Amino acid sequence: MKSLEYVLADVFTDRRFGGNQLAVFPQVGDLPTELMQVIARELNLSETVFVFPPRSADLSFSIRIFTPGAELPFAGHPTIGTALVLEAVGALKNASNVRQVDESTSDIVLGEGVGPVPVRLSASGVVRRAVLTSPRIPARIGGGPGVAIEAELLGLHETDIAVETKTRSYSAGVPFTIIPLH
Repeated sequence: MKSLEYVLADVFTDRRFGGNQLAVFPQVGDLPTELMQVIARELNLSETVFVFPPRSADLSFSIRIFTPGAELPFAGHPTIGTALVLEAVGALKNASNVRQVDESTSDIVLGEGVGPVPVRLSASGVVRRAVLTSPRIPARIGGGPGVAIEAELLGLHETDIAVETKTRSYSAGVPFTIIPLH
């Protein structure tokens, strides 16, 4: 049986056991998609990330992000958390395509389902920070399913939906829908 090490990280916080939890497997080698999904389901966190060698020369690492139910092509929280974990475990020292900006700042590129995602890592005292550049601007992908279905999904009355402002769906990698309410 193969054993894998992972880091349980708390993202967007300055204290342990706060923020958003994230599991990061910094070195998985070759792992089938089905097993990654099973592991994510077992851990039952909002996201679990598996890190691979870069798929192309313009990347520092390739990553795959899983929720307990599905793989995501992109998500901000796991991108930020994974970049900080990779730095903390020393993975950036041997990685390709890491640009040292100055003594406390470096740039990496994570390959995700939506494409390359640049991340800047920096320090201010003991505080570490990661800032990503979105791989895409959200683009409109359609409207909503209709007022009756929208109200039912939200547990509201149809009159609670603001029909004068149309429901819209967008995606920057993961689709989302904005339903206007009164």
